[in-house]
Amino acid sequence: MKNATTMILMAILAMGLALVLGGCGGDQEAETPKAADVEQAVEEAVEQAGSAEAEKAVEEIVSKLTPEQQAKVDKVVAVSRAVAAAPLKADEIMAEHGVTTEQYDKMMAEISADPAMSLAYTTQMSKP
Repeated sequence: MKNATTMILMAILAMGLALVLGGCGGDQEAETPKAADVEQAVEEAVEQAGSAEAEKAVEEIVSKLTPEQQAKVDKVVAVSRAVAAAPLKADEIMAEHGVTTEQYDKMMAEISADPAMSLAYTTQMSKP
């Protein structure tokens, strides 16, 4: 139960960041769920922390990502985990994954600006 609660709290923090950075995206209409929908789902998940319903709510949001969005999240998660494990080899790790620091930063900004991608990233990063 503690791990589920921690995961949901991390999602809430990520949502806050996503909502703040979401205002930087201009007038483009997102293809993923709107921030209010994601925020409501996260609030409901917090109320049900540790329950199957909470996991289902998160899975429902994340399942709506396009294959390109999911691939981007997967790549950033892989790079983030590898860099966290060996921070002194960050440049080498990024090169192995075929991204530059600038590309990585751009992908992170895109993930942070999209509530569903942010939730997917947070969920994946919270798993061992």
